[in-house]
Amino acid sequence: MIPAEKDQFTLSTGKSIFRLFWYPTVLLVTVLISYGQTLWMDVWRDAHAIFFKFNHLYERTGYLGNGILGEGTYRFSVAPYWFIYKLFGYGQIWPYYMLNLIFYFLAALSIYYLFSKLLNKISGRIAGLLFAVGYIATEGFMDLAGSMIFNVSIILLCCCLLAYFNYFQTRRYKFYLLSLSIYILAIFLTPVRTHYFIGVLILFDLLWFQGKKIILRLIPFATMFYLMFLQSADSRTGSMLQFIKDVLAGKVYNLYSFFGSLGYLFVSDKYINFIASFRNFRLAEILISGIALALTFWFSRKNSWLKTRIVFSLGLTLVWFYL
Repeated sequence: MIPAEKDQFTLSTGKSIFRLFWYPTVLLVTVLISYGQTLWMDVWRDAHAIFFKFNHLYERTGYLGNGILGEGTYRFSVAPYWFIYKLFGYGQIWPYYMLNLIFYFLAALSIYYLFSKLLNKISGRIAGLLFAVGYIATEGFMDLAGSMIFNVSIILLCCCLLAYFNYFQTRRYKFYLLSLSIYILAIFLTPVRTHYFIGVLILFDLLWFQGKKIILRLIPFATMFYLMFLQSADSRTGSMLQFIKDVLAGKVYNLYSFFGSLGYLFVSDKYINFIASFRNFRLAEILISGIALALTFWFSRKNSWLKTRIVFSLGLTLVWFYL
């Protein structure tokens, strides 16, 4: 290889490496900025139960259950930290948070790859950064008792959707079986954070497969959901049916927590409280209704009938205003 060709090869290789690693590097720096300070944290809240469990493996220790692997919905809450405890004991707390920091970065990468595949690279980068900045579920990711469960569930569920989407694109059953296997693993390892995911799969299937043979595809997932989650769930699961009955009976106020959480995903509570302080002007209701009107009008833009769009948008806006 002549010197000019060698230089060109080196330059091309350098550019390829840069294109491959620049975004993960940006994501890592963002994660370090958003959650790096957790390395200076001490044991906090429910994490005390985890440290108690290290020396009392065969006591139930509240919701953690018996043994190092635990039992019930919150099983495996202690297991990821066991090897850290064996190496560092109680003297150093930062290695426990470092483990969570690494898995949080992997979760952010998983979000990036998922949305890049579903939409495009730019959307994936935006989604990954929005997650990495630490705005979503901050308290849960700072808590040792819940952080690992959060991170592992996000990684597994992103991989599950990626495999399911590859099956949609290729119609190769190995991707379908891979998606089902990852789903089973997610229910087994992190049941407390995957109970809702059967609904995501149904919606995902409807959006990309447009409902064709949806029942046949989702029967294995629904069966695993029933056998591995519903049959072993705690008493709170049984109250779901009563909740649905109450909402259908007109007790709409039961949805307060849902809509409140939905709002906090996008707007800080400081600004929500400011808006809600003008009760006489009903600014909160007007703002939410206006957003509903704009979104409905936008998503129905392919409909050429302007009057139909306006009537439909106003109708949904009135529903939102009432709620």
